[in-house]
Amino acid sequence: MDNSKERILDYWLSRAKVSAAARRAAKGSPEAIELLLSFGEGGLSLEQAREDLMRWEDQGGWTLLPHDPLYEEVFGALLGDGTNLPFILYGRGNVNLLLKRKVGIVGSREVTGYGAQATKQLVAQLQPEEVVVSGGAKGVDALAHREALARGLGTICVIGCGLNHDYPRENAPLFRRLEREGLMLSEYEPHQRPRRFFFPERNRIIAALCDPVIVTCASMRSGALYTAEAALEVGHVVLCVPHPMGALQGAGCNALIALGTPLLKCAQDLRDWL
Repeated sequence: MDNSKERILDYWLSRAKVSAAARRAAKGSPEAIELLLSFGEGGLSLEQAREDLMRWEDQGGWTLLPHDPLYEEVFGALLGDGTNLPFILYGRGNVNLLLKRKVGIVGSREVTGYGAQATKQLVAQLQPEEVVVSGGAKGVDALAHREALARGLGTICVIGCGLNHDYPRENAPLFRRLEREGLMLSEYEPHQRPRRFFFPERNRIIAALCDPVIVTCASMRSGALYTAEAALEVGHVVLCVPHPMGALQGAGCNALIALGTPLLKCAQDLRDWL
């Protein structure tokens, strides 16, 4: 990849130890980033940033940065409206999947048989030009990725740690396959271990990428509800699978429906939203 000075400056901003306010103010402005550099901010030189970026690319990874044309294609509708978009995305796999229609499918780690069946049936409704996006967690996420791969569909996994870490560990074989046949994404440095607060942050990226976002199985404490909230905040459609009365792992879905979120009466309903 052609690492122009603008890309190196973007990368420096994503890594530098500056305040969140300074980072937001400088995003997209080479002049503002260079001003931060001139103050000796960040604890990272521009040459160190260049070397780090090239090292990652030498390992077969790639990065998506604000001055890349693809960044504008992926997030264009949300640029400039105050949406908390990532300063960088590290990637392994097929970057071209970002150009396809992206459908988020999320839900609880403790997926019920009903939720699993609904997830499979909804993935089956997607066409080759559509891509399943989820978070690589146990339960609904992993099931959505596996079902997409089994059907020859593209699938994008956005994880809450660096790409050099497998979390959860039992999904390591799935992650290797996604690197070969799909796409792995993270906004965290490759060596970064998972932290609890990374996962809500990860969820906002899924929400920004996808329209619609589908919640197939979620309790009232499920992180999928954060994804749904983030999607609604950026004006993306959220769809829910209704669950039987008293089903704890579907209570989150039913709560969203009670608030006015459209429900999917059957899997075929999804085509009306695509």
